[in-house]
Amino acid sequence: MAQVSLLHLIRASMGQPVRHNVMLFGAPTGQPGVTAIIARNRDLGWCLLADHPDNPGVSVTNGAEDYAEAVCRALECSRDDLAWYELDSDGQFDELHLHGAAAGFAPVLEEGCKPRSLEAFSARVSRLPAALPEEAAHAIDACLARFGT
Repeated sequence: MAQVSLLHLIRASMGQPVRHNVMLFGAPTGQPGVTAIIARNRDLGWCLLADHPDNPGVSVTNGAEDYAEAVCRALECSRDDLAWYELDSDGQFDELHLHGAAAGFAPVLEEGCKPRSLEAFSARVSRLPAALPEEAAHAIDACLARFGT
């Protein structure tokens, strides 16, 4: 059975570190930032870094490597244990390629699905070891609701 984790992150500027966007007792602050939704089955899975449309800090597009590092530190896993995706500030899904010096991006494409859509993302992760657990699907829906979709 897949384990789902949610991390609320924020990075005020490129010169600042990524920090957990939570209050002392662990609840989210409610301040816009980045939500990491992670689904893992044993040690393998996927992570969606979801930008809030009103994120006042560094976007996933500009800080993907550092957000990924924060996720891996929190979960004590390797970057290679997860397939990486972005929900950008326009509400579109992209693949994240984090194996080089800088992040690369590509639209999530699946046959019979609108490119970069929730449908394409769902089809993609459903084939991965952790699949798409219901808890993760609800978290993604909550992120998409920020865009009015």
